[in-house]
Amino acid sequence: QLNGLGYALLKHGQQQSAVAIFEKNAALFPKSFNVFDSLADGYLAAGDSTRATAALEKELAAIAAFPHRAVPAVQQLEARAREQIARLKGARE
Repeated sequence: QLNGLGYALLKHGQQQSAVAIFEKNAALFPKSFNVFDSLADGYLAAGDSTRATAALEKELAAIAAFPHRAVPAVQQLEARAREQIARLKGARE
């Protein structure tokens, strides 16, 4: 529900409020890779590529610890996170 609220806020141009919701969700569910994926989306929408990269790295760490990471949907999220990290780091160089 918090993720849904965060994305609704993003849709209405309220990036900072969305980030606050996503941060709260990440604090409540630190083992969930999905909350860090959403947090990265929030940071990107707010223009903070450094924090987005950090959230994506936490997402990858959570995926690595996930016992069912061979599930195709999880593999897609992992690939997306890796691509985003490479793109964001490349943009800073």
